[in-house]
Amino acid sequence: MYIILIHYRKPLAEVDQQKAAHGAYLDRAYAEGTMIVSGRRTDQKGGVLLANLASRAEVDQLIAKDPYNTSGVAEYEVIDFHPSKYAQDFGPFLHVPPQADDIRPADESAGDVAGAAR
Repeated sequence: MYIILIHYRKPLAEVDQQKAAHGAYLDRAYAEGTMIVSGRRTDQKGGVLLANLASRAEVDQLIAKDPYNTSGVAEYEVIDFHPSKYAQDFGPFLHVPPQADDIRPADESAGDVAGAAR
C-alpha cells in the first residue's frame, strides 16, 4: 500500500487548470480498484492519495501519467507501507498478502483493532 503525497510546484491557479483532468485520471484508478482515497490538503499545498498497488513500479506508472505530473504543476513523495493494524471496515480495501505477524481483525467481535493506534 502506498501513500502518495502531492506537492504543488506552481500557483494554485495553474494547478486548478489541471484539476478536471487529474480527477478524471483518478476516476480510472478508482474504477480499476487501485485507488482507495484521494483529496486536496486543507492548506492547499498539495494532495494525498492512498493507493493499493502491488509495486513501486506501478506507483511510478500512475504518477508518470497523472496530468498534474505531465503538466509540471506537482511533484510527488511516495511512502510504501504494509498495514498491520486497521479498522475492521477497512479490510476490504486491502489487497496485500497476510503476514504471520500481522494483527488483523479475526471476526465481527474483533471490533476496531486500530482504535488504540489513533
